[in-house]
Amino acid sequence: GGSGLYLRALCEGLPTSLPSDAALREQLNRRLADEGLPALLAELDKVDPAYAATIDRHNPRRVLRGLEVWTLTQQPHAALLQAKPPPAPFTVIKVGLERPREELYQRIEARVEEMVAMGLWKEVEGLWCHRHLPALQTIGYRELFGCLAGEYDQEEAITLLKRNSRRYAKRQLTWWRRDPDIQWFHPDDKLGMQSYITQQLT
Repeated sequence: GGSGLYLRALCEGLPTSLPSDAALREQLNRRLADEGLPALLAELDKVDPAYAATIDRHNPRRVLRGLEVWTLTQQPHAALLQAKPPPAPFTVIKVGLERPREELYQRIEARVEEMVAMGLWKEVEGLWCHRHLPALQTIGYRELFGCLAGEYDQEEAITLLKRNSRRYAKRQLTWWRRDPDIQWFHPDDKLGMQSYITQQLT
């Protein structure tokens, strides 16, 4: 998921609530330990090949989740996800904030400098023993972990952090501009936003 999925879930609802079962998951984890990932992956390929083709086949969590859903429903993921959610019980008005690219990038770089000044290095050093966790494989952590691992110096780490933050902002803008329902404004255009929202509500 990510922010796009969260917004879609809020505004449109998710197609269905896929079932889960803690006891079954524990059973599948024991099978993973006993039989290994290739055996469970082969089983998923057999019962739900379409789902198996879309996941990271080296990720045990995805494989186990696929088998869990299949075992509980006897239906492939695709069939379950085609069910339309009920309409949202509220009106959705989407407002997007955008700045000129140069202004945005300047603010990103200033934010990185502020994070460093406020103790980002100390924070990352304290998290070194947890660096393998998925939540820490994100922008702002992985660049500094690379420096602490001796791959490059601190100056290069900050350069990478700024660059990767700019690229992430660009990807986000590209993603959100696909949504024709978003009306875009400069963050300082508060009157414009207020007028637009009022118009949509009347």
